[in-house]
Amino acid sequence: MVTDMNEAIALTHVHPRYHDIWIGGHVREHSWAWEHTGEALSSTPSNKSKFPPWITFPQRQSFNCLSLHNHASSPKFIESKCAKRMGYACEEG
Repeated sequence: MVTDMNEAIALTHVHPRYHDIWIGGHVREHSWAWEHTGEALSSTPSNKSKFPPWITFPQRQSFNCLSLHNHASSPKFIESKCAKRMGYACEEG
């Protein structure tokens, strides 16, 4: 679960060879949520923190999983097809 921009930036630096990594977001009942906690994930970024950093506003057009995209050294959340193969980040605890 990525909770702020500092974590998102850190993940793109820890895994620089990965262009996209799974981070555990999933569409549940027409809204984005973190898979393991069920906590809601806003589909619009905060004006102050710019978090979550969506590359575009989520459309939910059969792309039901969330990945972190390393976009020009700036992390972006992007909707992806769940069957797409890519690296992933896990949260300990």
